[in-house]
Amino acid sequence: IRQLSIRTIILKAQSHSRPAWGKTDGAGRNFHHLAHHSADVTAVFEALICKTLFRRRAGRAAGRVWTTGDVSRLSAFAFLHDIGKIAPAFQAKGWEDGLWRNPLRGHVDMAFQWVAWAGENMQAALAGGLEEMLGWGDPAPWFKAAFAHHGRPAQPRTIQQDKWPMLAHYDWQAEETLMGRALKEWLPEAFSGTDALPQVPQFLHFFAGLLALADWVGSDREAFSVVPEFDPGYWQTARERAARRIVEIGLDMQGRSLAGAATFGLVSPHPHPYAAQSEIADVPTDAQLVILEAETGAGKTEAALLRFAKLWQAGEVEGMYFAVPTRAAAQQLHGRVNTALGRMFGANAPEARSEEHTSE
Repeated sequence: IRQLSIRTIILKAQSHSRPAWGKTDGAGRNFHHLAHHSADVTAVFEALICKTLFRRRAGRAAGRVWTTGDVSRLSAFAFLHDIGKIAPAFQAKGWEDGLWRNPLRGHVDMAFQWVAWAGENMQAALAGGLEEMLGWGDPAPWFKAAFAHHGRPAQPRTIQQDKWPMLAHYDWQAEETLMGRALKEWLPEAFSGTDALPQVPQFLHFFAGLLALADWVGSDREAFSVVPEFDPGYWQTARERAARRIVEIGLDMQGRSLAGAATFGLVSPHPHPYAAQSEIADVPTDAQLVILEAETGAGKTEAALLRFAKLWQAGEVEGMYFAVPTRAAAQQLHGRVNTALGRMFGANAPEARSEEHTSE
């Protein structure tokens, strides 16, 4: 299996099997290949963790200096976040009626079943890639974190181990091998060393959170249009799309700098700050939690903007979030924030985005 090229495996898989999908609009319609969706999410993950702020946070959580090999090995686990989707019982959700008569399954449950199969077929799993990944330390915590990419802890449930049949129209083992070859060819740096990843609880939490964000961004059909048939060169496409998208949504503020020093005059046209705003200006940038309580009209919004400007100038943040209880307040605040951003960043100012959320 290791000696097969990725193109040979593609021909083998496509000769009698439909591709594994990662995203689909329904039965046999408009689907995105699983390897391509995995690449989209991984490319976003890689792009984010390579940014200075995210990389610094990763280093703090891991308790060590972060290396290129670390990034590649983490990206390899990110690539496998949806590996459970190769299961016939999951793929059948996107097939025409009549092609599957057994129960349908969720991809997280199937991911743990894949882990069980891979443990018994180590040399074959991921075209031998999983056996190499064992050199990075115990993979179990990383798989659990990767499978929790929807934001909830993932644990194997006590359900009967499904038999994954070989079907005339779908060869899941060929698709699993294809995923392994794509992983090894697209992330070769991950397999060029055997440094163990730091299994520190806070770092596992960091990885899980960043992957959840990457999955959310990488699942955006507007930015990552579907490519159904496997393309060996898709990794470069995914990287280009990811780099463009994180800039579009403000996760990468490349090329933006404050129009001046982070003082009150940068965020407000008023000549002098109120008392609450002056207090905020004196809070050190390394303070982890700052709570400001003041009456209406005391200038809390500008105080928050001033705090953001100081943290931005110190390289501690690259975004800001306001949460308000009513639509009217949000609309009024949205306009004020955009005006302030124009003062803070000048002609290259980002635009504040407004979203409405409801709860029952």
